[in-house]
Formats: sequence, C-alpha cells, structure tokens
Amino acid sequence: MTDWSDLLDHLAQGPRENGTASLDATAQWLVQVLGQVGLDAHTVAWTAHPWRLRVVGVVACLAGLAYVWLMRRSRPAAALVIAVLVPAWIVLELDFGVPVVGWLHPVPQVHVLATVPAAQAPMQRLIVSAHYDTKTDLLDHVERAPITLLGLPLAALMIVAALAGLRWKLPRLSKAAQLAAVFNGVGQLLTQTGGVLVGHRSSGAVDDGASCAILVKLGQALHQQPLTHTEVELIFFSGEEIGIEGSRAWARQAFAHGVDLPTRVLNLDGAGSAPDLQVMKSELALVRSFFPDPGLLELVDRVHRERRGVPLYRPFYSAATDARAFLELGVPALSLSSDLPGHALPRGMHSSHDSRATVRVEALQSTLGLLDEVARTLDAHAL
Repeated sequence: MTDWSDLLDHLAQGPRENGTASLDATAQWLVQVLGQVGLDAHTVAWTAHPWRLRVVGVVACLAGLAYVWLMRRSRPAAALVIAVLVPAWIVLELDFGVPVVGWLHPVPQVHVLATVPAAQAPMQRLIVSAHYDTKTDLLDHVERAPITLLGLPLAALMIVAALAGLRWKLPRLSKAAQLAAVFNGVGQLLTQTGGVLVGHRSSGAVDDGASCAILVKLGQALHQQPLTHTEVELIFFSGEEIGIEGSRAWARQAFAHGVDLPTRVLNLDGAGSAPDLQVMKSELALVRSFFPDPGLLELVDRVHRERRGVPLYRPFYSAATDARAFLELGVPALSLSSDLPGHALPRGMHSSHDSRATVRVEALQSTLGLLDEVARTLDAHAL
C-alpha cells in the first residue's frame, strides 16, 4: 500500500475539493495508510469556508460595476467609498486572514497529523507539511498573473479619480478609472470565481498530491530509523486552496502560547514533476512578503548541491503557500517545489492538466531522499 503507484492512486487521481466528500475520504485514507507504515496518525478538526475566494470574485465584479455607475452619475464620494473599502476588504481576507465575509458557508474539515517521536528526549521539532486539497480555476497561475499584479495599481487609479472628481471634472481620468474598474472586477471574477464553471476538475497531482505521497514515504523511513533528538511532525493540510486558511488556523492555534521546542518547517507544494527543486523568492499574497528562513535555506541548498550538483533555484516570482502561515508567526520555514527543466514556469495548475501523467517517480524519490538527509543533518546538529 506504500509503493508510489498505490499512493498516487489515491493522491493524484480525482478532485479533493474543500467542502466535498472526496476530501473527507482522502483524510480517512491518509490516517489508514499512515497507520500501516507504523505511525500514530490522527485528524484535527477545524472550520473551513470553501466559498471564501469565490465570494471575493463576485463582490469585486459587482463593486467594479457599481463604481462605473456612480462615476457616470457624478457621485464620486460614493465611488470613493467603494474604491477604498473593497480593496481593503480583499487585503484583509487574503493577506491577513481576517474573515470579513469569509465566515460564509462554514464546513467542518480536518487536517491529518502524524508524529514520529525522537529515539531519545527531543531537543527540537521538524514539521514537514503538504496540502491534500485541490482546486479548479478558469485560468492557471501564468494566465492570471497580470490580473493579480495590476489589481492594486488599478484600485489606486480608481481612488485617485474619485478623489479628483470631488473638486474637478476630469473626463479622461474618470473614463480611465472606469475602464480600470471593469477590468479589475471582471478579472477578479474570472480568476477567483470562474472555476465553478469548469467541467473537468483538477486531480491535483503535482498540486499537491505528489507531495503528500512523499510525506507518507518520509514518515515510513523515519519510523524505521528514527532521529535521535528531533521529533518530526507530518502535517497534511486541507484548506490551502482557499487562501491558506487551513494552515493559518492550525498554526495560530498550535503556536498561540509560543513554541515548546525549537521548530523548523519544510513545506512541499508542487513537488514531484522534476528531481531538482526550487524555493520561491518570497511568500507574497498582496501587500506583505515573508522570506524563507536563511538558516534553513542554507542547509537545504547545501544538501541539494551535494545530491543534485546544482543549487536550489530561486525564481524571480513569489507565491503564497502553507509555509507563509508559519512565517507570519516567526517560525522558521520555507516551501519547496519542483524546478522544471530550463527553469520553465509550471503551467496547468488548478486544471485537468495537473494529472497523474505529470508526476515522475524519479522526482518523488529524489525529493524524498533530500528531505530525509536534511532531517538527519538537522538531527546531527541538535546538540
């Protein structure tokens, strides 16, 4: 049950979307298979809000249309309220995890946790995480990048035009702002909500089923040969695809009173399609960036050089993964993903193209070996 083929049968085929029975079934299967490799696994309940990002797209589109209507009727004060409040709301929801309207449609979900105890008294903790939920969008990461990057500048233009309209009539500026409102609103609707219209759902093979398979095999290896002074906690998160809501909820509760042991976090997101790995430039949502822990980055890079003959690749772009939930609280963390040949941009994520056919066994084995060696190197320096 723990060879790669069997693991991928459950983790790289079929959608596991938040708020669905298939997600719950996968959680129960994970508990079962982790038990089969000798680990004591359990679930941690939390309340998810699967509609969270879908609501953002709908409200942003309606707000954009309302802005245009108000500006055309010479009501810049009301337009200004919309231009300020809607971006502020989106930033609060996505960048700070504040559920302004994210509390809509609560659904009980679980994370799956398994602890590999240290052979002796633990002196530190290593958390290795991945997410088992999936998501289907209308546009992939590359296609939606321009909309995401232009969101805040376009909102700024709308604010400036509304402010100017309080005292002057500047028809060209007003028209430009109205076009910006339509582009931004429709863009948000397409990127955040459009996925509900897609018939062929993503199996989440690389994002992030393959990573979960690697975690199961890592748990098996560490159970067979435990670390001496390092407790390892494997966490399979749900809710990553709704604005890292799940990992934020878990981390804020787990570290509410600080840490009882020095803790580091290695997160996998997008591993399994190539043996070489990369670390994103930063964990960025909209306005706040969090950078990979320098000490952990140096260690992983050194092991990667020794095993692969090349350094970890550092792309120019950023991402928002479950590692961010830990970095926000000051816990050292970084997120690893596959570095495709030629440093190519990953395509087809959140679509039916992210299928089992994109997973490479040699990539799974290579990433597993690197994680095992990083864990044992950390353990050797625990004293």
